[in-house]
Amino acid sequence: MPTTPSRASVFFQKIESLGASVAYEYIADLPKKSAETDENEWREFKAGGFLRALRSSSRKRRQETDRQLKSIWSESLGAFANSGGGVLIWGIRAPRNVAEGIDLVPDAKTIENRLTQLTSDAVDPPVLGVEVVASTQKRSKSGFVVCYVPASDFSPHRSVWAEREYYIRTQDGNRSIPTAILRRMFTLKISQ
Repeated sequence: MPTTPSRASVFFQKIESLGASVAYEYIADLPKKSAETDENEWREFKAGGFLRALRSSSRKRRQETDRQLKSIWSESLGAFANSGGGVLIWGIRAPRNVAEGIDLVPDAKTIENRLTQLTSDAVDPPVLGVEVVASTQKRSKSGFVVCYVPASDFSPHRSVWAEREYYIRTQDGNRSIPTAILRRMFTLKISQ
């Protein structure tokens, strides 16, 4: 039985099909006032400027920033996989759940590689089919990192680096899964 692609999948495929520099322009337009692009149950934005600290001369600062990156990634992977899937875009500020400005990832390709490397260990069990793509302007390392997380057939996923918690995506944020829903998710898996 054919399935309809999710909104997240269609959105990600559009970005991926544009090519790096055109995709960069498309993503950079999301925070414009006329777009009023919001976070929702399948789309989330994260500022990327804090990742500059990964190049800090302070080992402690690098470790803390990497811990923060891992925590955000782990929580988002689990929440989207436990829900209907989604797209996480690094490089956009959205303090009130609406894209308000650009805060680029300083070395988008390096972060693409780091997130890809972390994917297998970030949630338990691992999420299959995750795609991560960097999008930069020509001759620039800074840009956006776009991550597609499909809905999972193996949920619930526990976010290992985000307080070892189970999350679900609701409206415009990640929430801890209430015990009754978590119990039902496990029961459904056992009975199948």
